[in-house]
Amino acid sequence: MLAACDTVWLKNPPTVAAECCRVLNMLLANLVGDPTSDKFRTIKSTNAKLKAAVFSPQGGEAVLLACGFERVESGLEMRAEDAGARAAEGQAALDAASIAFGGPFALCAQLPHSSSVRAICGLGNLVATGAMDNAVRLWPAEYQPGEPQPLETLAGQPGCHEGVKGVNGVLSVVQTPTGLLASAGRDKVLVWGQDSKGGYAGSPIAAMSTHGDARGADVTNASTVVALAHDGAGRLWSASWDATVRGWQPLVDDDQGGTTLGNGADPTVLRAGDVAVLALCVLEDGRLASGGGDGTVTLWREGAGYPGGGFEASATCDTKCVVRGLAALPGGGFAQVGNDGVLKVWSAAGALETKTEPVGGYLYAVAAAALHDGASTLEIFTGGDDGALRVWRRAGPLLQCVQRFVTPGEIYEICATPSLLLLAADEAGGPRLQPHASKPQP
Repeated sequence: MLAACDTVWLKNPPTVAAECCRVLNMLLANLVGDPTSDKFRTIKSTNAKLKAAVFSPQGGEAVLLACGFERVESGLEMRAEDAGARAAEGQAALDAASIAFGGPFALCAQLPHSSSVRAICGLGNLVATGAMDNAVRLWPAEYQPGEPQPLETLAGQPGCHEGVKGVNGVLSVVQTPTGLLASAGRDKVLVWGQDSKGGYAGSPIAAMSTHGDARGADVTNASTVVALAHDGAGRLWSASWDATVRGWQPLVDDDQGGTTLGNGADPTVLRAGDVAVLALCVLEDGRLASGGGDGTVTLWREGAGYPGGGFEASATCDTKCVVRGLAALPGGGFAQVGNDGVLKVWSAAGALETKTEPVGGYLYAVAAAALHDGASTLEIFTGGDDGALRVWRRAGPLLQCVQRFVTPGEIYEICATPSLLLLAADEAGGPRLQPHASKPQP
């Protein structure tokens, strides 16, 4: 089976191999989901799309034969009783071949944790993670032989994250443009400043703990903050289960040309509904995008005289599902994922431009980066409850999945840096991937 999967990448052009593997994965995923369905156990070779994607490329049909399909007059048929297990084995072999030969990224290291990881971000030469034990950990960004160890653990000091009524977790981390590290948990938003040696050790330098007050919805665990974003004006924005988005400046310019610590006690409060806000991003034009449980993405614009602390809703997008993740796109617009398992791309005006087919589960995380390879212009990364990182490339109106990398646990956050792709992957800790051509050697 592995040999057949390798052949797909070795004997076909990369774009043909990627499309072949995408369709093979879809066919096998259908069989894993419903192994008794006659529809999924039969593959017709006369279907024009399947003929172009699977039967014409070298190795495509061989992968299905290795999974247990047999040739019949109409094409291929699965007669084995353990069809689901055989299909899952085929998916694993396709993943291995994609990582080894065709995928744009390869695993270079994994950051071990003793509890589930929910947040991750790049900090230059560091990587920050947030976990369900209320700790923020800092790791070296560069590859190092052996099992990585955290350089610092931000926990246990006065003012650090604590659980609320027995509910724990650091759910988002982000670096601000001024070099500060911000983290969000069940209790508050914290800001950490660097010391003279470039570390973040000690207690946080500022905090915002107003989520859950009377300006938000009266819900259980109303102080829980699930997403962070920063804008060009130096504001740090947070999204909460209390149905609000709140923004404040951790650092404020003073009259002497320097900066002083900001006050998180009186943030700007934005509220568009009565359900939890679960995702944030800042678009290239400076507008703030928020989305949540009601399926609406709201684009907030700042301007004098607007209600709600100087902001108004300039546009709304009906995604028709719970919104879990948002990512600004190079060149304008944004990507969005949610409970329907579909990656959607929206224009800066709030119009749906393109979308993928459902992946078969919830999507929690999305990130994006510019790409200039002569054909594609955009690379988008998604992750969700099936533990699969999917790498999508956009060329014109189409989105094509060019890699599927599976982790043992759900993927909650993705961070794309110029040199690394970082995943917050539940039990898997913090997998770090690099562009395939620069994979370090152990």
